Amino acid sequence: MRTSFFLISFLVAVVWADTSEVVQSGCPRVVFYQNQLGAAAGYVTGYGLSYRHAISGNKLLQMTFIPLYYEEKPSDSEYSHTGNFSIGFCVDQYLAQEMELRFLTYYGINLNIQYLKERYLDSYYCYDDVTGTRSYEAHLEDNYELGRTLTLGGGIGGELQLGRLIGFVKVGLRAFYSFDVDAKGVMPTIETGGYFGF
Repeated sequence: MRTSFFLISFLVAVVWADTSEVVQSGCPRVVFYQNQLGAAAGYVTGYGLSYRHAISGNKLLQMTFIPLYYEEKPSDSEYSHTGNFSIGFCVDQYLAQEMELRFLTYYGINLNIQYLKERYLDSYYCYDDVTGTRSYEAHLEDNYELGRTLTLGGGIGGELQLGRLIGFVKVGLRAFYSFDVDAKGVMPTIETGGYFGF
């Protein structure tokens, strides 16, 4: 019985904390959390783990990053190393708020690095037209690729807050430049993320 009372009290306290509101001029407003931790994905914001921090009353600085690495060794002489690193910085500027919904503009920058180093067995058959014979040849091939892409962009979006849970969707334009293949362009973009406020 005593355990049930403490459990119910704890749940009520958590629910009350998640939905607490600040009253200003008789109008209830949702609590704004200075720090937010979660995950995000987008061409401008980057993708991976994400942290947002309020730098003023209506601006948030967002940092998103992820390091990925995968290694495979199918035989003694063959191997494959694959890596990906993304880091992005974004500033969100709130324009308006209506209860749990906020409208915003954003601008940001993202650096994405992709890495591949591999050695694999390349095998093929050769056909000799003169003798009419076919031979099998195989040799080890080395391959190395590095892709670095810098993306800048901005646009508009919306953010929904339900208690301590915060999610956003942003749309806009991005300009990108890939250093290793000399590719560049301007394209539409979409960004999304989900956070826990504290």
